[in-house]
Amino acid sequence: MAEALESSVPEVGGYAIDEVTGDVGRIEEITAVYVLLGPIGGGQSWQAEPGHVRPVTVGERLSAGVKVANVRMFDPREVGGGWT
Repeated sequence: MAEALESSVPEVGGYAIDEVTGDVGRIEEITAVYVLLGPIGGGQSWQAEPGHVRPVTVGERLSAGVKVANVRMFDPREVGGGWT
C-alpha cells in the first residue's frame, strides 16, 4: 500500500521533495518558473523546477528530520553537536 502524502498540493510553508536531488525542504516561495526550497535544519535554499517537486510522504518528512538530528548529534561542527 502506498504511503499517504502530506498534502495533495504543495504550498508555501509545507514540505516537498525535489525529485532531481532527492532532498526534502520547506517551501519558501512558488513561482511559475521555480519552487524555492529551504533545507530542514537550516542552510542554503535552492531552486527546483515546479514539475520536479512533489509533496512529501509522512515517512520522507520524518526521515529528513532524523537525518538532521543525527548530524547535529554526531558532528561537533554543528551548533550543540558532538560529545562533550
